Amino acid sequence: MKGLCSKPRISDYWATGGIAQAPSYRNVLPSNRYQLISLFLHFCKNFQRVPCGEEGYDPLYKIAPLMNIVKPLYTQYYIPCRELTIDESMRKFKGWIYFHQYILNKPTRWGIKLWSLCESKSGYLLEWDVYTGRDNNPVAPDQGLGHNVVIKLMDNNGYLNLGHHLHVDNLYSSPGLLEALKEQGTGACGTVRLNRKGLPEEIRPARLQLKKGDDLVYYRKGDMLVCSWHNSARINFLSTIDTIGYAWKQIQSKQAETGFRDVKKPNVACNYNGSME
Repeated sequence: MKGLCSKPRISDYWATGGIAQAPSYRNVLPSNRYQLISLFLHFCKNFQRVPCGEEGYDPLYKIAPLMNIVKPLYTQYYIPCRELTIDESMRKFKGWIYFHQYILNKPTRWGIKLWSLCESKSGYLLEWDVYTGRDNNPVAPDQGLGHNVVIKLMDNNGYLNLGHHLHVDNLYSSPGLLEALKEQGTGACGTVRLNRKGLPEEIRPARLQLKKGDDLVYYRKGDMLVCSWHNSARINFLSTIDTIGYAWKQIQSKQAETGFRDVKKPNVACNYNGSME
């Protein structure tokens, strides 16, 4: 209810005036009773807590029982379509906690970072995990953090081997990740950083210089496609679900007399943008 009708203060949910009332709160629970329950709300037994530094320590121990109840419900009552996406999100928090994050390019810069698996079309949240620091998110020697996050989110509720198409940004994508997903019946598409292990040397910036208007550059290895495209800036795509090809698109341009110019947009970019919006 709070997500649909946001109020500046908790007491406002029991207010009787105004155009945006929340009558269900008043019908279910008195304001004083709600605040009393909130004051003493507790989900764990403190005497069972494993001290920090010892084996089995969980930085989320205070809410872990609640998470174990809530998380399976996301997938129990909803079956997603084929297109899925994984991205990071921030939950605003300015209090003291050792795993709080600062991300400059996010609308919410300070807070707790979550890894989120969602359905592309509706944005429905299917699976999520709290990032509690690199020490609590072990990385396999031959893989990166992004690789482990994707496999964990997809495997937690059995979304592998179902024919899904996953879309990710360059924080996660790599040839190793797409190969691992392909082996488990899942296609994938995403932007990719050119320093990723396994990319062809010919596509590295030192070997391939692109400028606006240049032809699209493709490389293929089996089912995996690499595409480099320079529009306003160079962007590189990696995909196991797309084919070579492009579509003509009109975009705004101050230099053109009509205010628009035609560009060749690769099919992989059209697919990626449509699923990540």
